[in-house]
Amino acid sequence: MPVKRARKRLCVTLRYLEDNPNKHPLSGYILAIALIIAESFALEYKIKQVCISRPDKGLIAQYIAQGYKLNTADKARQKRNYKPRAKLMSKILST
Repeated sequence: MPVKRARKRLCVTLRYLEDNPNKHPLSGYILAIALIIAESFALEYKIKQVCISRPDKGLIAQYIAQGYKLNTADKARQKRNYKPRAKLMSKILST
């Protein structure tokens, strides 16, 4: 789960997130833990935006429930009844 500070804009980007297919005590909590870590990192470094690069399309609803938004192109696609491409989702943090 690499989380790093972006170079050109001030945001933290979550690029890869995988769960272990074998059962373990954190099964079902990996997404929540990853978002907590990314948002905590951003708050610690006074970065106001957290982005998720290429989120799994099956998890888009969960990201939206956590306050992440689709970009403008994907919002326009949804208005035309197309599925979002979801190349980037973002959340603005309040400090």
